[in-house]
Amino acid sequence: IDGVTFEFIDAAGTEAPAEFMFYLPDFNALCTAEVATATFHNALTLRGAKVRDLLEWSRVIDYVLTEYGERSDVVFASHHWPTFGQENVETFLRGQRDIYRYTHDQTVRRANRGETQFEIAEDLAEPTVQSEHFDTRGYYGTLNHNAKAVYQGYFGWWDGVPATFNAHPLEAKASRFIKAVGGEDAALAIGQEAFDEGDYRWAAEVLNYAVFANPENQAARDWLAASYEQMGFQAESGAWRDFYLTGAQELRNGLADAGAVRTRSREFVEGGPTIELFNALAVRYAPEKLSRDPFELNFRFTDTDEDFVIDVGNATAFPRPGVQSEGAVATLTLSRDAFNDLILQTRSFREIAAAGEAKVEGDPTALLAWFTALETPDFWFNVVEP
Repeated sequence: IDGVTFEFIDAAGTEAPAEFMFYLPDFNALCTAEVATATFHNALTLRGAKVRDLLEWSRVIDYVLTEYGERSDVVFASHHWPTFGQENVETFLRGQRDIYRYTHDQTVRRANRGETQFEIAEDLAEPTVQSEHFDTRGYYGTLNHNAKAVYQGYFGWWDGVPATFNAHPLEAKASRFIKAVGGEDAALAIGQEAFDEGDYRWAAEVLNYAVFANPENQAARDWLAASYEQMGFQAESGAWRDFYLTGAQELRNGLADAGAVRTRSREFVEGGPTIELFNALAVRYAPEKLSRDPFELNFRFTDTDEDFVIDVGNATAFPRPGVQSEGAVATLTLSRDAFNDLILQTRSFREIAAAGEAKVEGDPTALLAWFTALETPDFWFNVVEP
């Protein structure tokens, strides 16, 4: 590339579904992208995602260790500092490989002997590769939540205890807990006692019940916020610290009132295949908002030469590519570019039609019924209270 020789290394299925590293032979330099950085990464991002495969992750790092370790004078990544010196490069890669493999293997070993994800996360010992090397420590991902992620990846969310299989949701559980301990004042006293003893985890759990049972209990909110702050101050992981301190901030000040947040870029929408755009709309479909009997809609995109049917029913709005329905109540013909404008709400359908860029055959109220049933969720929502 522009006179520089690259050797690309497939790392798919590790930190991301599609990922690669590369080696620069002219410079004896290895780039490990997001796969090996100067910290322990997340097997499951706390913001929410699919579980990553730590077994494959360790295999990919072992591959670059054996293939490029002896040939690399420096290893650098997309984040954090580089590592210089061939011996240091190998030590770095071996440590990165081992922390991912250790977490995977020891979680599965313990699960196979009947331990739950919570027992494993609580008791999994820190290996020497973490205690002796800063670049494998849990500044981001942690042994605790990564072990739970490995467990979840193999066994799912349930810990096998029948009582937890169909437990009450938190708000319903909270009111029952408060009643069981003798009321809000009693729960608050338990939480304060735990706080004074430095048992902030138990204080947070008890006080969280109090807040979910009665979000207007200011004393419970303040003590829970204080517990979160203490847990945040003690967290090694920046992610854990941020979640705790954000929780405390919301308890003290309420949700951020930043208005609407734009999360959709035109480039992102344009880059997505049309079927995936319809799939994205399908997960916004609120069937209870459908104002008429089920029907089918045809879509024809003039610039991409694509046909679609949307089967709008009482439960789903199912997109079917490559076909048109003879029984469709309406057919919308327009360009994909104009449809992007509709999705991004940069132009209304009326404006697009007035510009001669869209044509409706059949019943236009059916299109309106489908659009009306598409939900746009609020960006901000409660987390630390009901």
